[in-house]
Amino acid sequence: MTEPQTEHGLTLSIVAPVHNEAENIPEFYARIKKVLDEVNVSYEIICINDGSTDSTLDELQQLHRKDSNVKIIN
Repeated sequence: MTEPQTEHGLTLSIVAPVHNEAENIPEFYARIKKVLDEVNVSYEIICINDGSTDSTLDELQQLHRKDSNVKIIN
């Protein structure tokens, strides 16, 4: 049985609001990525930076450079 896909070829979209979470972004990503790798589906992770005043945006941009499935809304 094949996985259902959207018009963009995605099976799963994860949307996460973040605010001043710079220290937690790497762990958040590692945990989600581990599960996504286990279930083997096409995905995107949309992180919505909600006015962070720390380096949250920098952390998200680093992730995006490593994994193009990470999208950022700032």
